[in-house]
Amino acid sequence: MNDVSIVLLHHPVLDRDAEVVTTAITNLDVHDISRSARAYGCHSFFVVHPVSAQRELCDRIREHWVTGSGKRRIPDRAHALALVRTVPSFSDVIE
Repeated sequence: MNDVSIVLLHHPVLDRDAEVVTTAITNLDVHDISRSARAYGCHSFFVVHPVSAQRELCDRIREHWVTGSGKRRIPDRAHALALVRTVPSFSDVIE
């Protein structure tokens, strides 16, 4: 099994003024990066966000495609979205 994972880190990141900020999760990021992770045989795709509401959004997107009506419409997408793991911090990825 491949031990490579992808991480999309939303905090801490620097904005254009070099200030530490937290960015928002987007549907497009979750879909595109999970499909890339699947295409390249990655073990998992971690979405790191400190805000629980943002992690819940990501989890809802994942579940829509893995077990919900999205899976019934486009079953192949479930394989890619099943790689998504949401965690509150980068240290959780390392664990």
